[in-house]
Amino acid sequence: MGNDEQPSNNLFLVLGKYVDRQDENLLTQALVVLFNRVTNFRETFCALVENRVDGRHPAPNPRQLEATPQKRRHARGRDVLVDMDVSDRETERPVYLVESKLEAGLGPKQLQNYKAALKRLPKSVTLVLLTRHGIDQTLWQHAPSRTIWLSWSLVVEAAIEARKHLRESSFEYTLLKDFVHMTETKGIRPVPPMTTDAWRRLPILSRYILQNRGQTLDYRTVTATELAFQRLLAHRDSAWERTFSADRRWHPYQSIYDDDGALVLQVGYWRSRPRKNIQQSYIGLELECTANPKLYVVYGWQLGRKHPNYDACGPFEFSCPVEMSPGQTRKLFKERMPAATDSLRPRLARVIKRFVVSKYR
Repeated sequence: MGNDEQPSNNLFLVLGKYVDRQDENLLTQALVVLFNRVTNFRETFCALVENRVDGRHPAPNPRQLEATPQKRRHARGRDVLVDMDVSDRETERPVYLVESKLEAGLGPKQLQNYKAALKRLPKSVTLVLLTRHGIDQTLWQHAPSRTIWLSWSLVVEAAIEARKHLRESSFEYTLLKDFVHMTETKGIRPVPPMTTDAWRRLPILSRYILQNRGQTLDYRTVTATELAFQRLLAHRDSAWERTFSADRRWHPYQSIYDDDGALVLQVGYWRSRPRKNIQQSYIGLELECTANPKLYVVYGWQLGRKHPNYDACGPFEFSCPVEMSPGQTRKLFKERMPAATDSLRPRLARVIKRFVVSKYR
């Protein structure tokens, strides 16, 4: 039996037989167990959250935190049932309210109830929306300002990272191993490094869409492209979400476009502009899918036709403060998440610092 194969006595799967609405509630219960029982995991999970918050309040000490499942918080004359309530063990002061979703939808009304609940709590309390794919663009405008989004894939990565520092014979290691396997049965996978084969398939998509010279688009090429997007989104949200989450004029985006015959995968944030002759501002990461893919970090503005720079620049004016070489880009995509984001974060921090003081932000 390999290290990642699992016997039938997986703790979480066995207990899951007795949990109502098994998928979401079982995942939440397992998360609570790991948070309270495995120190390494608790620290990694808190780091994932704190990397996204605005930093105006001191970061909590993970060793003092404790999670409680299905805790009621009062809001607008009714209770909100918080999936995972994280509080200071000594003072009982709340720190995170975690709402976990997998297949069931997260609606505007539920977010409004959380908004009402947050008004009754200290301003340092953060709402964590834990979903299959992270940010839901359709609900971005409805979430309270003290909200950050996490994907289940990154939580699984946190479990894998914590497992590296434990003995295989320890009970904590077994808990983490069972959790990772249980999430796999729910269709949740960590964000893996890109293999050499996946990396070489990115230009195939470019040739298929832009040239279509008898190029065949197979499943592995689509999967490689999806993984590239997944990693770009993880970088974007981890490094920049706290800058834009409190201002609902900003919107997350992801798209594909043609740049002089090269397909480009892009993710970022944009907002429409009230300023005359500037239609919108944006900041993003762009992966150019050529034979030697390169990563760029850009920000810019869509100009109106009456803008004085329109004739010289065309509809877009932009700055590209970061251009990684093909070798640097490949190295970044070979790293595991979230370690890859940590290595990229200093560059992204410099870009956002320049962007927020730019005249068109």
